[in-house]
Amino acid sequence: MFRDVYQKELDSLHVSDSFKKSVIDQLQASRTDKRQNRQSEPVGKRICFPKIKRSKIRAFAAVFALCALALSSILPKEDAQVTPLLYSSSGYTKADARDISPRGVKAISAMMIPYTFSQEGMGFEVYIVKDISELYKNSPADARSVSGSLKVYESTSMSDRQTFTLAESLLRSIGADAESTEKEYTWQVPFYREDVWAGNSPQRTAEYTPPREDSFLYSASYTFDGGQLEIYPGRARARLTVSAPENLSDENSLLSWAEELSQKLGLENPESYSYTDYTFSGERHPFFYVYDNTGDTSDTLFAHSLTNISIYKFRESDEVVIWINLPAYNDGRQMPAITINQALGLLYNGDYYTSRPEGITDESTVAMAELVYLDAYYDAKTCQKSGYAVPFYKFYVQLENQDYLTPEGFVTYCAYYVPAIHPDNLQVNDDFSVYN
Repeated sequence: MFRDVYQKELDSLHVSDSFKKSVIDQLQASRTDKRQNRQSEPVGKRICFPKIKRSKIRAFAAVFALCALALSSILPKEDAQVTPLLYSSSGYTKADARDISPRGVKAISAMMIPYTFSQEGMGFEVYIVKDISELYKNSPADARSVSGSLKVYESTSMSDRQTFTLAESLLRSIGADAESTEKEYTWQVPFYREDVWAGNSPQRTAEYTPPREDSFLYSASYTFDGGQLEIYPGRARARLTVSAPENLSDENSLLSWAEELSQKLGLENPESYSYTDYTFSGERHPFFYVYDNTGDTSDTLFAHSLTNISIYKFRESDEVVIWINLPAYNDGRQMPAITINQALGLLYNGDYYTSRPEGITDESTVAMAELVYLDAYYDAKTCQKSGYAVPFYKFYVQLENQDYLTPEGFVTYCAYYVPAIHPDNLQVNDDFSVYN
C-alpha cells in the first residue's frame, strides 16, 4: 500500500525509473525514524508569516521534498534556465492553484531572511489599459517556469565619499567635469515634538561640510553646461537631466539612444523594454527602461526590476530625465523558491500584499503574473534603505470597471504580491502596506 501510494505520485513526475526507485527506497527507509527526524528539527526555522494554513498533504509533500533535495545536488547552483513567455491567454483562476501549501515542502536551506514590505506613494497600484499585453515588460524570467531557488540581495549604504566618486564617474562618462560644475548639497536634520520624531528639515549648502551628528547627506547636485546630475545616496538613485538629440522621433529611437547612453554610464550589455498604461482620462502613459542583461537568471531579473535606468522625455522640450538606480547591494544569496501554483494558492487564501484597501474573491481573475524584485525597505526618518531586495510574484487582478474611474473601452487591474521565497526562509513585516 505504501509503495503504491507514492508510486502514483512519482508517476506524475518527469524523472527516470531509476530515480523513482531510489526515492521509494529512501522513503521506505525514512519511515522507521520519521519521529526522530521530526524531533530534531530546529525550531528557529519557523516563520512569522500571518494566515498561511497548513494543507494536509502526505505523499506529494514527501516526494517533492526528496526530489528537491536530490535534484539540488545534481543541478548547477545557478537558477534553472527559463524561457520568457507572454501571459496566460485565459488568465489564472483559483482552479489553477495547487491544493497544497508551500509549508508542505521541506525547506532546503536553514537561513531565514527578514523583509519589510514597503510601498511608497499614495493611493493603490492600479493599471488602466486597453489590453493586458500592453503591460508586458519582456521579463528575462517567466513566472510560470521558476523552480529550485532564487536570490535575495542585501542593501548596502553609500558613504559620502562613494557618492562623490560616483558623481565624478557619471559626469566624466557624459563629457562633463565635476570640478567645473555648480554644486549644492542638501542635508536632512530630523526634528522632534515631545521626544517623538516629527519629520526632517532640509538645509542646503554650496560647499560640502562634514555632517553633524544629527544630520546626513540627502542629495548632491551638480549643474553643468547642458544638464544637471543629482545623486541621492540613501535611495541609491541618481537623476540625470540632459538634452536629447533632435532625431529621436519615435519611441524605438529613444530606447536605442538610451541603450547607447547606458553603455557610457557603465552597463555592459544593455537591453531595453517598455510598457504602457493610461490615465483616468484615457491619455497614454508609456514607460521606458534599460537594464544590464548579464549574470544568471536572478541577477538579470534583479537588474530588470531594480538596478535599471528609466527614461522620461518631456513633450514640450528636448530635455530627457534619466533615473539611474544604483546597484547598492551585496551579492545575492540563494534561497528556496515556491512555484507560481503555490503562490496562487496563497493569493486566493488571502496571504498577499497590496496597496488596495479591498481584497480579492474566489471569483477574481488574475490576468497576468510576473516575477519581480521589490526594493529594500526605505526609512523616511533616516532617508536610508536597509534590509533585503526579495523576489515576489506580482499578480495583476482584474477589477470591475467603475464609470468614474475607467474610461470606456479600457480595463483596470490592481497588483497583488506574494513572496517567491519559501515561507520557511522569510520573515515578512507589513507595517507599511495594506495586508488582507
